[in-house]
Amino acid sequence: MTDTHAWLYHPPTKGYWQCPVDAVDIWKARGWEPCDAPPEVDTTTAHRSAPAAPVPAAPAAKKDKPVTPAKAENEEKIDG
Repeated sequence: MTDTHAWLYHPPTKGYWQCPVDAVDIWKARGWEPCDAPPEVDTTTAHRSAPAAPVPAAPAAKKDKPVTPAKAENEEKIDG
């Protein structure tokens, strides 16, 4: 922690933030709690800790029936 910033933790979102010391009271009123620095994350192996969930396949596109032009005999019946 430095003299100008303090670490805060937000329990609902489990987020950490390094906040200016002058604003800590404002953020405490919003649910943030002063804390120690968050644990370091090893980004070289963090992605191996849990396999990614498979992406579901998109549903097959529904094939519409081709539109057929009106038959001449239907037009004759309408005309009378």
